[in-house]
Amino acid sequence: MQDVKYIVKRLVIYCIFRLFCCIFCENDGEYGRAACITVNICCCNGKRVNSRTSFNIWETDEGPCASAAPRDFDVCFRGNRLCTKGRVSWYTKGAAEMPDGREQRDIQTMKKILVGLSGGVDSAVAALLLKKKGYDVAGITLRTWESDAGEMSRCCEIDDARDTAARLGIPFHVVNCVGIFCEKVTKPFVAEYLRGRTPNPCVGCNREVKWAKMLEYADIMQADGVATGHYAKVVQLQNGRFTVHTAAHAEKDQTYMLYRLTQEQLRRTVMPLADMSKAEVRALAEAAGIPVADKPDSQEICFVPEGHYAEYVRDHAPEGCGIPGEGNFVDLDGRVLGRHKGIIHYTVGQRKGLGIALGFPAYVAEIRPAENEVVLGDESAVYRSSIFCEDVNFMGIPDIAAGESLRCFVKVRYHHTAQAATVTRFAGENTTTAEEGGAGGGLFRIAFDEPVRAAAPGQSAVWYDADGNVLGGGIISEKNTER
Repeated sequence: MQDVKYIVKRLVIYCIFRLFCCIFCENDGEYGRAACITVNICCCNGKRVNSRTSFNIWETDEGPCASAAPRDFDVCFRGNRLCTKGRVSWYTKGAAEMPDGREQRDIQTMKKILVGLSGGVDSAVAALLLKKKGYDVAGITLRTWESDAGEMSRCCEIDDARDTAARLGIPFHVVNCVGIFCEKVTKPFVAEYLRGRTPNPCVGCNREVKWAKMLEYADIMQADGVATGHYAKVVQLQNGRFTVHTAAHAEKDQTYMLYRLTQEQLRRTVMPLADMSKAEVRALAEAAGIPVADKPDSQEICFVPEGHYAEYVRDHAPEGCGIPGEGNFVDLDGRVLGRHKGIIHYTVGQRKGLGIALGFPAYVAEIRPAENEVVLGDESAVYRSSIFCEDVNFMGIPDIAAGESLRCFVKVRYHHTAQAATVTRFAGENTTTAEEGGAGGGLFRIAFDEPVRAAAPGQSAVWYDADGNVLGGGIISEKNTER
């Protein structure tokens, strides 16, 4: 009898402990996880939608809220507090915060995969292929941006994504990520242009928004990993590190955009289109009756309507920041050539739309925000024998020691053919890696075997080995570039 009382007592204590873990998750940031979550009823700011086919997920000022049919799967967060009651399972807050010792997963051991559906044909076929291979597939669309006129981003066309999921017969979820997209993508984009740089917002968005949110909700939905329609392949090298390998068809390769992904993000990612051509993808989609089979590819930044970057920067610059106005065009020796309409209208390597006639084809060779000057020259002026980069993320290798060099191939823009180069970390520089501190500290010099054309500050320099594996990369700096 005493044994029974002891067991009951222990069970009561255990249940109370787990209940308090669910309700009071104030240590969530410290431990990187919270005990939770299959509950009967949950609301977030009073919003609740019951569905027997899929979750409907919002993100409000107080955090994400997912709700489904009673006795199905409901989750509600308010800041670090997890509001829940009912059965308890494990929830991991984010991919980068997973507790040590979590079991290793790869494509061979994954069973349930959450596919990021953009509303385009590539992500649709990625979901189709995984479903055909027998995986338990669900679709998710991240709502990242909406214009003042209500127009959706090309990366989150929800109606097309929903129609695709319906055709494939898979559950479909929508997550509102407008707030984090603004903080991590659009605000830095504007700030970089105001500094006279040319940012690539897709690079940061992939790591900070898309993968971060997809893996967060993969954990909520108890999925093993995520998949996308990118043309690249996730591989594990002999040194144990994960990286992305170039696609079979070079014209579609997207590894340049993926170089900032973390090791944990890569470990839980599948990219089924690595060996396929665009024509093959469209043919599969058409044969499967997917409604977006013939949908054209987007060639623009998703949140900049019709590619009008300067207008977007002007309209979204913080109040009182002082948008750079007119200034001087100068030559390489500093002689004034004419007037420009503001540095936000130009990028290194630009030829068209300069609004000045010099009697020869003129190119933007440099932008000097401190002097509000745009330097013009002939085509030879846009070539550099070396550049510098910072804010480095290491992928296929763990680091480069201070003072040491790496022979590799480097791309300085998305459609650039990688060129042979030597990457050297300056001696005495901070050696913090991206895995430890979010970005590799220090300054790295990239010396090219042959001069490289139009390496624009703010763009990325991505390093590859001879086999096409990404080793790392960083943001091109204005510092001490050499012609």
